[in-house]
Amino acid sequence: MRTARTAVAITAAIMAGGAFASPAAQANPEDAEAAPQEVAAGETVVLPTGDKVTVLPDGTAAIEPAEGREDIGFITPPAFDGSGEIIVVPTDKVADIQAGLEDPRLYNVTRLLEAGVTDAAEASVSALDDREYNGFLPDTTVEAATAQPVSVEVEREDAVFLDAAVAVEAKVEGEFTLGYGNYAGPTTDVFLLPEPELPEFDLGFIYQPVLTSPEGSAEPYTYNFALGEDGGYPDDTEYAFADDELAQVETHLQGLGVPVPGQTCDYGDFVSGQVGAGFCRLVPVEFPSTRTMLYSPGPDLYWEHASRGGIFDESGYDLLKGFTSYEAAVQYPEAGETERDVIHGPLSTGAPIAVRFLDGEDVIFGAALSPAASDNRESLRFNGYEGTATLSRDGELVGEAEGVDEFYLPMADVPGRYTLAAQASHDSEAGLFATASEQSWSFDLGAMPEEEFERLALPYVALGIEDVEGGWVEDDGSVEVTLQAMAGDPAVPIDVESMTFEVSYDDGKTWKQVSIDRNGGTAEAEFCPPRRAEFVSVRMTGVDTAGTEFSHTTIRSFGLD
Repeated sequence: MRTARTAVAITAAIMAGGAFASPAAQANPEDAEAAPQEVAAGETVVLPTGDKVTVLPDGTAAIEPAEGREDIGFITPPAFDGSGEIIVVPTDKVADIQAGLEDPRLYNVTRLLEAGVTDAAEASVSALDDREYNGFLPDTTVEAATAQPVSVEVEREDAVFLDAAVAVEAKVEGEFTLGYGNYAGPTTDVFLLPEPELPEFDLGFIYQPVLTSPEGSAEPYTYNFALGEDGGYPDDTEYAFADDELAQVETHLQGLGVPVPGQTCDYGDFVSGQVGAGFCRLVPVEFPSTRTMLYSPGPDLYWEHASRGGIFDESGYDLLKGFTSYEAAVQYPEAGETERDVIHGPLSTGAPIAVRFLDGEDVIFGAALSPAASDNRESLRFNGYEGTATLSRDGELVGEAEGVDEFYLPMADVPGRYTLAAQASHDSEAGLFATASEQSWSFDLGAMPEEEFERLALPYVALGIEDVEGGWVEDDGSVEVTLQAMAGDPAVPIDVESMTFEVSYDDGKTWKQVSIDRNGGTAEAEFCPPRRAEFVSVRMTGVDTAGTEFSHTTIRSFGLD
């Protein structure tokens, strides 16, 4: 068995110091500063060191060391005011921050993204928050003889240790939690200090190392571990596993019809409550490919899986166009072999977000549209579209925006019948499906509410098909689909007054209406594609119970195999 030892010397000092939450949060969490506004999934910040931190769809974050910094560890101290902000500090910058030579605000990922900053090195002083950060990093000296080594051994001798997240916590259930995390590279030694005498606290420890097969391996694999204890410190932190002691999941990374590079990211923690800092390691993969994913099993653990693939920038980190996928938490209660597919489909219109708010004296309409998405066994989104969006009132143009991912348009505070319409397309470089999209909604708006903010619940129809893999459906002569009207943020099923469903086999040149069996906002349909049909485009229209009319068209929603 190959020993994969991390390399840091720190982790459990938080329990003795207790300096990582504000006095307000420690006394009463409701008095702590309000949590910051939500940061959109997929946003990335480049730290002053060149390392990158990306917020993932599940609210966790992934760290990618800059070139030449792969051996540097990272610490993830909790926000000192209890706000839950994401803070990531490379270990080689800790001393500079403690000495006042480095501005700690440049490592607060959440605050930087809220200020629109994606490169911390170029952040202006005005973009940084004005709170005091004194003492938010540990300064602890301990006797080395009392520290317990933390390591993991695996069966496969060629396994490459990438890094490990390690964290400790002390909590009073239902009141507050103190925690401290460290992100250790392959040359960092990790030690756990003795469990402190804190009878009023429930303690926890978690060690989350990631190991992979060597680059270019004919049979690629990844080890993902979540090791430790919720409710105390483990007696032995030098772990060793044979493969048959782990959950071995043969994972088929499907892609969307075009070979592209990508990354996977797995996060495991305790069902009884998260102990880890919520960071996972991006592992380079190829789509399509098959990879054995090995997980530490147990009924007390859950695992979340995220993946993305497509066309990246020169750094190989920022996804310019392609897909992101997030699977809901799963469990592997016992060791054993199983398999799964990642990236399903079909793709059709995803949940729109639309708001109206007052900015000073100006009324602003803002929206983020999703031309292609699927919630069929995973949350799948395709990004990288070019297109335009328009907002009209009673047939007169209010404004037009380039791009549909996120846009803001000034508007008058005038009641009327409004129409939001968008057209978008992509060049198929990262996927064969959902190559073009048209979306429209017509809805009534009254005067701006007194709260000066309004979230609009625009409806859409989610398309579901069983046994679709990588955007392809087996062509056995007929296709059965489920249609579900949805609205809201987060989206929930809704009722509708009417709904229609059409299909096209020539990329939208001609359409055929399909009979549906509808019950409220849910409908089922079955149709028989003609022989030699390769792709199916879909169009859904309808009216919800609030009188909002909607129409969504997706060219090449799925393929026939």
